[in-house]
Amino acid sequence: MIKTAKFWVWGSLSAVLLIIILVGVCNYIFDPFQQYRTPTFYKPLYLQNYSRYITPGLIKTRNFETAILGTSTSQNIKASDVNKIFNTSSIKLTLSGGSGAEFSLLLSTILNRQKLKRVIWGIDLFTFRGKPNRLRFLEKTGDFPFYLFDNNILNDWEYILNLSTLFYSIKTIKENILKPNSPFLNYDKIWSWAHQLDDKSYSKTKLRKNYQFFKNNGDSKSVKDIENLKKSVSTNLFQFASNHPETEFIIILQPYSIYWWKIQEDIKKIETLFKFREFIAQESWKLNNIELFDFQADPEYLLSTEIFKDIGHFKEQINLELLNKTFNKSLLANINKVKENNNFIRNEVRKLQTN
Repeated sequence: MIKTAKFWVWGSLSAVLLIIILVGVCNYIFDPFQQYRTPTFYKPLYLQNYSRYITPGLIKTRNFETAILGTSTSQNIKASDVNKIFNTSSIKLTLSGGSGAEFSLLLSTILNRQKLKRVIWGIDLFTFRGKPNRLRFLEKTGDFPFYLFDNNILNDWEYILNLSTLFYSIKTIKENILKPNSPFLNYDKIWSWAHQLDDKSYSKTKLRKNYQFFKNNGDSKSVKDIENLKKSVSTNLFQFASNHPETEFIIILQPYSIYWWKIQEDIKKIETLFKFREFIAQESWKLNNIELFDFQADPEYLLSTEIFKDIGHFKEQINLELLNKTFNKSLLANINKVKENNNFIRNEVRKLQTN
């Protein structure tokens, strides 16, 4: 009886150990988050919910000199367009709902490994709400994959021996077999959401409906005070630009619809955001390696009701227009221009009829 029990215990332990080893070997070979290599025998799967897990691996295994940063308003940018317009090799590291500290972590991961020629950052003003060290993904899920961002092989077991890694590998295999032309397997469409919509998704009716939703339910992303905004952008953007004068920072204030600004007026936060825009302009012009472009007051976008799917997200092709205008130095802004633009937005919001 004792021998049988010992045999059962040792057999069970051996089976568990074997499973762990098999999981580890499969995860290391398949490497779905690209921590060790760029895949050659399958197409990687880029699901938006896993962007915080995959982007650090892309930094480690891809060759690039330009980094594209931004939130969901920048997710439809194509790296191939950036490469062509700026004659560069780029990597897209956009994060839906990304916070300043998350982008700071991405920049640190890059600059600890290599020099960076250029950063193109599509700024969503809400990126910098909250404390400077706010990690939005940690705040939302209670977890954050710090072990994927460092170069410490001792904590790689959290990736290699993780069943979640194995399940993502299985998802990737299924997508490759069942949907080989899936946009989620297309590196140039990485993190994009535009391919899930059609032209009917963009209309004045949908825009006004979305405005009414926020008007009735409030805006959960509302900024609370100007000081936290200033501290966060100073820590997570301007400090990097100051410490790395060899890197060019192209800062693009992404356009919102007039209804987005109307919501900010409704909740009495519009003047705070105007002051924040002026602070960004003021600090940008202190550094020779920053260029600031303000598209938020451009009437072509601000007043359009046919290019937005909701109050803050525009059509994919607008990204290409913004990149070309940026390259051609259109709407390059300083503090005086931003103040002028603030007045234009303020006046247009006052004229808007929402009933």
